[in-house]
Amino acid sequence: MSTLDDGMHPALHAVRQRHRRLFTGIPTMHVFMWQDDLVGGVVFSVQFLEKIYSASPMNEGQALDQP
Repeated sequence: MSTLDDGMHPALHAVRQRHRRLFTGIPTMHVFMWQDDLVGGVVFSVQFLEKIYSASPMNEGQALDQP
């Protein structure tokens, strides 16, 4: 398991801050995924997962380059 798994790791702070407007009044993950700004939610999710993927020791810091 990665040290970034909890989602509140300091390394992910910049991604969360960049998209903080997406979390205003959002009580659950279900509501987050179906909010009005679907594109913003997807962009956040991709950036968040890329950060986790690039920090994984198995990936040796490589960026996610899959379509």
